[in-house]
Amino acid sequence: MDTGHTVVTQGRLTRELLYVSMTRGKVGNRAYVSENDPLDDEPMDPALRASWRQILGEVLAAEGAERTAHEIREAEQSREDSLENLSVEYDYLAQIASSEDLAQFLDANPDFSSDGGRCAGAGFCRPGGLNPIWGVTERPGVAARGAGFH
Repeated sequence: MDTGHTVVTQGRLTRELLYVSMTRGKVGNRAYVSENDPLDDEPMDPALRASWRQILGEVLAAEGAERTAHEIREAEQSREDSLENLSVEYDYLAQIASSEDLAQFLDANPDFSSDGGRCAGAGFCRPGGLNPIWGVTERPGVAARGAGFH
């Protein structure tokens, strides 16, 4: 075909389809942007009507094709390196490290817990109160001496 003609309307075209229609003419290609659809009701406020730039922007933002393996890999890598994901991973690893520190402390100090440390994993259920400095429950009369966990 010598010249390609494409009518662009709001919500009916993807960027891939626009690309195909705009690359098929030998001599040229033309796009006609319809700012309003005669089948739809016209809005009372003219400011609510989409301009031709908004319509083209929507078409260019609309993906219709499956993503390639390279695109998926890049998206996953950027997600993995996000601050939110790294923060979640840090919190998880900090919990593991703190539980290992607690287990080592309880093994080294068997008199610290009357239940042999079994209750420590269940939210520190020993009698007494929560030590705000160390974040561990103390038995009355037994202080957490340099527990080694934070």
